[in-house]
Amino acid sequence: MTLSGEVPERTLLRLARDLKDELEGITTVLEVKIAGDREEMLEVLIDPVRIESYGLSPELAIQLVASSNLLVAAGSQDTGHGRFSLKVPGLLETTEDIMRLPIKTDGDAVVTLSDVAEIRRTFKDPDSFARIDGRSALVLEIVKRSGENIIDTIENVRRIVQLEKKNWPGPLQKAVHIGFAQDKSKDIRVMLNDLQNNVIAAVLLVMIVVIAALGLRTAGLVGIAIPGSFLTGILVLSAFDMTINIVVLFALILAVGMLVDGAIVVTEF
Repeated sequence: MTLSGEVPERTLLRLARDLKDELEGITTVLEVKIAGDREEMLEVLIDPVRIESYGLSPELAIQLVASSNLLVAAGSQDTGHGRFSLKVPGLLETTEDIMRLPIKTDGDAVVTLSDVAEIRRTFKDPDSFARIDGRSALVLEIVKRSGENIIDTIENVRRIVQLEKKNWPGPLQKAVHIGFAQDKSKDIRVMLNDLQNNVIAAVLLVMIVVIAALGLRTAGLVGIAIPGSFLTGILVLSAFDMTINIVVLFALILAVGMLVDGAIVVTEF
């Protein structure tokens, strides 16, 4: 599934991640991967003039950030019934936490990182690209679980996507285009239609020819043999808990010719 449109990259990424969470909730979906996305990061741009005015160096600011965002061990606590370790979390969870990091103190005056640097949200350099009609896009690669029905899975995916799209704001519904590519269920549907058409055509043509040449009784036996053989084969697959795939469909289509010849030869003999 592809998401594209003239919207900010962060907005497109948020929509893709929300859809990923919803699609992975489908029981028949194994995983959903996002291609073309970039990992978010906080960029700290140190102003040399401002940091020198405080008598500091860029290396000091870098060391400060590197020594922060740590889980520090703080000994252990004995409760009388046991002992457990204590840890002091110094984790940076928001942009404001980084901006408030103290670099230098002088009495009541504190120089924070935001005083000497510009801090902003951005993305890492891309290592993959996705394009739809020349426009930037994100691609959700949806993988189904082994042995699950691919047609039902894709129908559920399309249904979930349409339900999620209705919850988007009005401008986003018009600006973001959703597309589907490499839909394997189309091939399965084509083969199922080919199988159905071949079976119906074989039964009709054979019965017409056999009625003219051998009579109604023989034509009836031939007409029953073809769909009966197909039904038996499908029931055997179901009994062994096996699913129908492209190989099975091709084998059934191939068997039509054998069933026609065999049924005529046996009844005539």
